[in-house]
Amino acid sequence: MERLFLECTVRVFLLISATAILLHIMRVKDAAAKHRVWTGVMALMLLLPVWATWRPKVSLRVLPPLPRAMSHGPIVTEGSLQAPVAQKLSSGELLLVSVYLVGFCVLVLRLAVGTIHTRRLIRYAVLQDGVRTSPLCASPVTVGFFCPMVIFPENWREWEQSKLNSISAHEEEHARRRDSLLQWFALLNRAVFWFHPAAWWLERTLSGLAEEACDNAVLARGNNAREYAACLVELARSVSRSGARLNIVGMAVPGGLLRNTTIAVVATNVELTKTQATKIAQMADDGLARAIKPTHTPYDGDTVFALGTGRISMASLGDPAFAEYLIGSAAADVLSRAVVHAILAADSTACEKSYCDLFPNACRNRKKGAQK
Repeated sequence: MERLFLECTVRVFLLISATAILLHIMRVKDAAAKHRVWTGVMALMLLLPVWATWRPKVSLRVLPPLPRAMSHGPIVTEGSLQAPVAQKLSSGELLLVSVYLVGFCVLVLRLAVGTIHTRRLIRYAVLQDGVRTSPLCASPVTVGFFCPMVIFPENWREWEQSKLNSISAHEEEHARRRDSLLQWFALLNRAVFWFHPAAWWLERTLSGLAEEACDNAVLARGNNAREYAACLVELARSVSRSGARLNIVGMAVPGGLLRNTTIAVVATNVELTKTQATKIAQMADDGLARAIKPTHTPYDGDTVFALGTGRISMASLGDPAFAEYLIGSAAADVLSRAVVHAILAADSTACEKSYCDLFPNACRNRKKGAQK
């Protein structure tokens, strides 16, 4: 039994490490492509215990058979070697299996309860003007396995048309990709390998990549990046006030993690190509690491958008590569200062206290320094 756990642990570690190294070497940046790769890794992880237990065993003869003349003691026939031998679990193996089953059953029970409640959510959702709504939703959510549907909060009529279009496009992309079904399997994989940190990391990674892929799809349809970022911030605030995106136990749409998310838009008056905007956004993302500690953890959903108004051409600035470097470096500096200014200007909410309310003396000293 210990050998099975050890074998699965090592194989999962090697599988995750090899995939991460391969993605890094191939410089895969597209969120949808990375999501497909890690989904394949998750499928292999789910098949790993079955393969490790029932895979065909092949025995190789290493040494020549011992001559009968040199053998001492009773000779064991081939049939006796293949005879099944009943082995009892030792106390250590029994304890190991018991601990594993407890963790597995807790997570599977939580997943089952969430699945049942999700079915009830779909059943009792109210259809209003072609839109399904539920009082349990603090923000739009896509649920369902084979026929996914989008459920909106009851206040969706108060939204502007541009916001409604952007959010609808985001959730429709979730439904097209069957992200709710894949996330359910990710939670099942986490329950099977609950003892392995890679399973928890993989579940969070798949969730984050799915959101990023849907965000990219929304922007690819021509939606304004600044308005869409404002929509995400507003949704994050509503989820933070309610404490959860969906008030259902066991669901893979926790809203509390949105409190760890920082969304930024870096704008320049230089005309940018898609490749240049991506590079500047990546460089500007370093500004988050200068102002936020820790950052870039598996529990963050930090996103940086870059856009250019096109008033100045990149060619007029000289070498395009050097100009891109200067803009990206300045973007990182500006973003780090913007984070600090936002923290000082933030107000407390019903769920969270602001930095100035938590540390009034430090905030007062910082404000005095800024006024000077």
